Amino acid sequence: MFGTASWKMIRIRGIDLKIHISLLILLAYTTFIAILQLPLAAQSAGVDPYALTLGRLSWGILFSLAILISVALHEFGHALTAQSLGIEVKGITLMMLGGISEMNSIPENRYSEFKLAIIGPVVSLGIAALMYLLNRSAESPDLILFGHWLGYTNLALAIFNLLPAFPLDGGRALRSVLAARVGTLRATRTAVNISRIFAWVLGLFGAFTFNFLLILIAFFIYSAAQAELSMLISRGLLGNIRVGDLGVRLTPVHESQSIEEAASEMMRVKSPVLPVSTSNGSPALIFLDSIKMIPKDSRDRTYIRDVRITASRSVEITELLKDVIPDLATAPLGVLPMMEGSRLIGLLRSSDLAQFIQLKSLEATDSGKRAA
Repeated sequence: MFGTASWKMIRIRGIDLKIHISLLILLAYTTFIAILQLPLAAQSAGVDPYALTLGRLSWGILFSLAILISVALHEFGHALTAQSLGIEVKGITLMMLGGISEMNSIPENRYSEFKLAIIGPVVSLGIAALMYLLNRSAESPDLILFGHWLGYTNLALAIFNLLPAFPLDGGRALRSVLAARVGTLRATRTAVNISRIFAWVLGLFGAFTFNFLLILIAFFIYSAAQAELSMLISRGLLGNIRVGDLGVRLTPVHESQSIEEAASEMMRVKSPVLPVSTSNGSPALIFLDSIKMIPKDSRDRTYIRDVRITASRSVEITELLKDVIPDLATAPLGVLPMMEGSRLIGLLRSSDLAQFIQLKSLEATDSGKRAA
């Protein structure tokens, strides 16, 4: 979903920190607002704006970068806690409305999920506390303003994330408390319903006050809450079914072959995407749209390696389908190479998975009717 518009920035303890394109829009917006609000922020901090050594533009950029770092630390709090609980974390993507940690599962233990959810706001509160100390001990007008401004921003971030709505941390904490009493699925349904109500209230308030950002946040909360429920239901329906049970076995083309040969193979197997074996052993993919971009009279002298896309990851046929859903959702066009040991043997496609889940859902409904 967001993987195709994200860039890897750094890797810490095996976790890739990625920046989504939407965050660049937010950073530009935040810089602009910070420039406009600088005099008011200085007044709130008890600082004379004319005593500041940095100009408005410098303050706007500095404040935006400080927020970026704050959000990254918030998400790393989640990710490192997840690792301590034995949960694999592949990456963190910072987006316009926060961050998303790519975890392969949620804790089965309710206390562990609560701990995982609450650590983010705790990190934000910790940053706010440090900024308060900086504000109180600093003598430089710039440091006093920085501590005041970033401190209150992190306090607001912590309070906002504690609201009981998915995908916010408060929503996950609420789900963990409810799950201890009524089970995960029922708890998730309840938390999602609360999230929907919250999103409607927030959206209507944003519409009446002409606040586009509130409307955007409301839409994000509503969509993310529904996605959380769908993900949980899907994982339940898939059970212990493995990648090899659903993946499509296709003979890979090699990157040294021509585009014309790839087009012929697509026609033969009737697939708009093919697995590609490479000289360095990293599995890749070639899509029909990439071939269409090459003029027909040039396809016999253009090679697959010129247009292939390196896969974000590959899946092993023995992996459980429910564990690869997040990776499949973020893969380019919803396709991942399928491996058997070190051999590239085919593809796992999100379209096939969606159809399979629909069929399993129908099967579950029929079984429920017969039982009734």
